[in-house]
Amino acid sequence: MPTATNMRELREMLLKELTNVMNNTAADAKEDLKNATDYFYDGGQPTMYKRTGTLEKVQEVSKVIRMQDGVAVDVYFNEDASYLSGSKPMVGEVLLLADQGIPFTTKNGFDARPTVGRKGFWKKAKKDMENSLRKEMKKRFK
Repeated sequence: MPTATNMRELREMLLKELTNVMNNTAADAKEDLKNATDYFYDGGQPTMYKRTGTLEKVQEVSKVIRMQDGVAVDVYFNEDASYLSGSKPMVGEVLLLADQGIPFTTKNGFDARPTVGRKGFWKKAKKDMENSLRKEMKKRFK
């Protein structure tokens, strides 16, 4: 492993390693997010509506961004997208209903019905992504 001779070189070496950590974590995050959505879907089969799989289609993981003093990656559901079925609700509305049970009123003025699935899947995804990051950090920084 190379040795830094000054603070600038040390900072550059650390940022390079952090970028590698985040690239690996971002790849793991895609799987963590998919697993969390599957966790929700495994919570039962609806009889009042047909699943569209939209929650899997709107999962996003950005490229790793290197900043002056760190790196970042965004992992999220595209809440600005809308469903193509029913009253075409926004993903953000359905996400709150599906994940936390927070109801919303449809564009037609009706109360959205509860979704069938396991609640807390986004919290599960965040915990899994945090564990993936810790695992990657331990590999690089012993």
